[in-house]
Amino acid sequence: MNTVKDNEINNKIENGFELDLGKIIDNSFEIFKKVVWTAGFAYLLFGLLISFLVIFGMTFIDQSQLEQLKESIQDPNFLKENPEIMGYYMVILIIAGALFAPLNAGILNLCHLAKTNQPFSISSIFNYYRSKYFIDIIVGTLIISIISIGTSTALGFLNLDLVGTVIQVSISLFTILFLPLIIFGNQNFSNAIQKSIKLVVKSPFTILGAIIIAGIFSILGLLALCIGMFFTLPFVNVMNYCLYDSIIGFEKRKNEIDEIGSSEEL
Repeated sequence: MNTVKDNEINNKIENGFELDLGKIIDNSFEIFKKVVWTAGFAYLLFGLLISFLVIFGMTFIDQSQLEQLKESIQDPNFLKENPEIMGYYMVILIIAGALFAPLNAGILNLCHLAKTNQPFSISSIFNYYRSKYFIDIIVGTLIISIISIGTSTALGFLNLDLVGTVIQVSISLFTILFLPLIIFGNQNFSNAIQKSIKLVVKSPFTILGAIIIAGIFSILGLLALCIGMFFTLPFVNVMNYCLYDSIIGFEKRKNEIDEIGSSEEL
């Protein structure tokens, strides 16, 4: 653990911080304009890969099973009435989320490279699949996903879907700084989760507002024949980066972070 970084983060947790939502939004759009095509193309490639795997997997399912699957999708109560299939569904979601996390970490780093006017390419986004942070990213994401999806699913079986949704959104809100705390703050997965919660508690409504704006902007990609969503989704990561930048900042650690960005290029 780097003592300087840790002290800075702990200082924010203890003394709090001020956030200017307008400034965060402006900074997000400035960075987004620099990374949109690179990050969007990475999302598109990842989406095509997942689609290929799904199509490949469906070749092992006979026609009658596919028809049954189509009918089950149209029934909102199907998963509740089939706990075993629900279990498989949860496992797939959790694993997919974990595998997707290093890509999000790569886009966060891409944002920093863009902000500091350093060169980057699409390969920069995939570097966290082979970085020293990989295990912490995967393990932390698995923990968050299991708690979030497990809790909302259990409440769904109790017909408390609204409560489950609120809890799931709350978990996403309070762990929003988890990834940047790992790759920029050099925290392990346990500390990153705990400190993300403690930081968000200091200004939850402003951070929630930023997330809502990022979510709305990302959904606008659906208007562009769905393909556009691959290029608007990265805005959530850009907003996440700008939140971390506004809360913790990079000024005192610029050289160290640049080293991280450069090492990931090797």
